[in-house]
Amino acid sequence: MHIGIVTKKIDLSVDAIRFCERQGLLPRAPRTQGGFRRYGGREGK
Repeated sequence: MHIGIVTKKIDLSVDAIRFCERQGLLPRAPRTQGGFRRYGGREGK
């Protein structure tokens, strides 16, 4: 699932998720061939 869907599920902004990834608070999400973050499993819960 893409970052926009995740943000709605967990009520955080896209910028907040990206910030947490940069700070090492969240693991970096794998990317699609097009460069989009791909979340699934534990990240989307």
